[in-house]
Amino acid sequence: MYRHFDRGDYYRVRDRYHLVILSPSGSYMVCGGEEVMMHEAELWWFDNKKHHESFNESSHDRVHLIFDLLPRGTPQSS
Repeated sequence: MYRHFDRGDYYRVRDRYHLVILSPSGSYMVCGGEEVMMHEAELWWFDNKKHHESFNESSHDRVHLIFDLLPRGTPQSS
């Protein structure tokens, strides 16, 4: 995934999570200058409002369940 950040009202109030389902070689991600290697069965939060990018430098497929949650106490719009 190319370097970008998520913008707009939807992302402004939500937290982004990755649940790594399949990633035999790990999933490399850079976010806000921090580099991490995500592994299968790990759950990661990251600040998708900062510049981020990810790489798959292996020949294996990788599968992440990516979801967004409203933090507790955040008013929901109708």
